[in-house]
Amino acid sequence: FDAQNELMQNIVMEGCEAIDAGSKIALLGGVQINTPEGLPDYFMPLKFELRDHNGLMVENLLWRDSRKSKRTPQSQRRRRRKVD
Repeated sequence: FDAQNELMQNIVMEGCEAIDAGSKIALLGGVQINTPEGLPDYFMPLKFELRDHNGLMVENLLWRDSRKSKRTPQSQRRRRRKVD
């Protein structure tokens, strides 16, 4: 997934300038598990986010909480520090 995610990020950063201001890019990525015939395949989403026309993340939809419109994974929250 990491190699494909990096490729997807590069494509977005190269092409985001072609997107009109105010428009958004939706990214969905994960792992597809193919099973034998007769059994259902599985998809495990690892990324689902909206980005703006500059390629910056606007909303992380994978971590969406019904109580909040935006939520980031705990690992990203720890990196943010309050600036007074």
